[in-house]
Amino acid sequence: MRFANFPNLRLLKLNEAKLLAILCRFINENVSSVDLCEGVWGKGMANEGKRCALKNLVTNLRKVLSEDGSLQIINRRWSGYALTNIWTL
Repeated sequence: MRFANFPNLRLLKLNEAKLLAILCRFINENVSSVDLCEGVWGKGMANEGKRCALKNLVTNLRKVLSEDGSLQIINRRWSGYALTNIWTL
């Protein structure tokens, strides 16, 4: 769904919303890929296929967040991701 007055704005898909909610809960903190996979897909779901799906979700969410520019998802190599507010760095 798109909004007439905001052509680049769209509703988040369910798993994008779950990912954003987890990252918001721990803003400016590292969240492991395992915790993110389990938070989005359920306990015990942190396998290699879900990690690839997580990378795709992060990419899609970054595109949405780039419209505003104040929030960024940072990749913490080998350990996970963090949502940061550029105004508080």
